[in-house]
Amino acid sequence: MTTLAFALMTARRAWYVPDVTVTGDYSAMTVEMLVSEADDSEGRVVLYRYPVGGMVQEVIFHSLVDHRGNTLPATINQPVVIPIPRNDVPVAVVGQPSAASCRLARTSYVAHNGLVDLWIVEAGREGE
Repeated sequence: MTTLAFALMTARRAWYVPDVTVTGDYSAMTVEMLVSEADDSEGRVVLYRYPVGGMVQEVIFHSLVDHRGNTLPATINQPVVIPIPRNDVPVAVVGQPSAASCRLARTSYVAHNGLVDLWIVEAGREGE
């Protein structure tokens, strides 16, 4: 098992993708509502649960273009995605990136979108 620092130093490929707009929202919560109902002969108490927010943004690697104008490959072996902020909106990678995509979200609620540069590193080797 290698450490992240060793994997980044020995990576085969890396891409710098500038100016990625992040519209996803990480602040998900569940609102609970307790309601009492009364019919002709029956009364009941109902607990409702509504999920609110949490619309993360799926970023497909193949749809990105690096700083040299090259399209990223469709799959990246064990990708490590590091967002570099370009404005005052904090952005994070949600969960583990897959070979074909990663999920990004703003970590605080603000009225405008996040703007980041992405450093994407292929930490895995062929056959891993």
